[in-house]
Amino acid sequence: MARVFPLTVILILSACLNAPRNNPFDPRNPDKANIYGTCVAFDSSSLSGVNIHLVLGYNIIKTDSSDDDGVFELNDIDPGVYSVRAEARYYKPNLLDAETLAAGMDLVHNFIFNSLYFEDDPNGASQPYNFQVQQGDWRIKDDLSQPAWHTTPHVYQGFYDDTAGYALTICTKTVQDFVAKTKLIVIDTSSSGWQAGIVFHYQNLNNYYLLQFSADTIRFLKICAGTQTELSSCPVSFPTGAWSEVAIGCSYSMAFCYFNNAYQLAMQDNSFTRGGVGFWLSHRPPAGITEINFDDLTFYPNIADTICR
Repeated sequence: MARVFPLTVILILSACLNAPRNNPFDPRNPDKANIYGTCVAFDSSSLSGVNIHLVLGYNIIKTDSSDDDGVFELNDIDPGVYSVRAEARYYKPNLLDAETLAAGMDLVHNFIFNSLYFEDDPNGASQPYNFQVQQGDWRIKDDLSQPAWHTTPHVYQGFYDDTAGYALTICTKTVQDFVAKTKLIVIDTSSSGWQAGIVFHYQNLNNYYLLQFSADTIRFLKICAGTQTELSSCPVSFPTGAWSEVAIGCSYSMAFCYFNNAYQLAMQDNSFTRGGVGFWLSHRPPAGITEINFDDLTFYPNIADTICR
């Protein structure tokens, strides 16, 4: 009997060491997990060349790049808890936070890149990715102020030193119903006559809507056949030398404005139902200088229904 006991222990230990790894969360389970998906811009167009990184802790385990259709695959992943980081040039990176992957699991996740953040555009460029200058002086420059408010170092700066017109640059993507927000700072002005704004449903230089803000007022304006009409306005205290956030939303014939996350005003008009979005600045008489930095233009559209190609 004494000889049987050691043999029994050896057989039990051997069975344990060679037991099948059928726990779905065991990293040594022979069945692996997979992640599939697509990468698209906020206008639903496919993005190729997006780098998709599978991250375990602080280490990159696997990497893939999206193809011409925006499709990516991360295969043969050991069960575990991972995050996924997607990096597309000109857009703010996208992150899928900690996700538990079990053996045999197929996870589908689509990355939507909706924030143009100017970090990949070269200093001095007048027309960053997806932008076309219509009037005035625009440049990519550095601004390291208040990094908690905006991505650093690059910003898109507009400069204007006259009172006879305005400076305007337009994002070439065409949108219909959407929400867009941007960060901005008035960095140099020779008087309180500065004006800045977000243009939307832009058709051409003579036809668009403008959300205009100055030191003490926010206005919705319509420029139709070159004639300006005020649709609504409200008082506001807009700071200089500090970053602020302005958001604008459009739904059918309605548009509304938030300033630093507080609702301000709305308008209703259906002259223009779709068009471009852009940045605008000017200066009221007497003549002066307006210099404003914009950053992080972010769209929140309904991809399926509201983006017009």
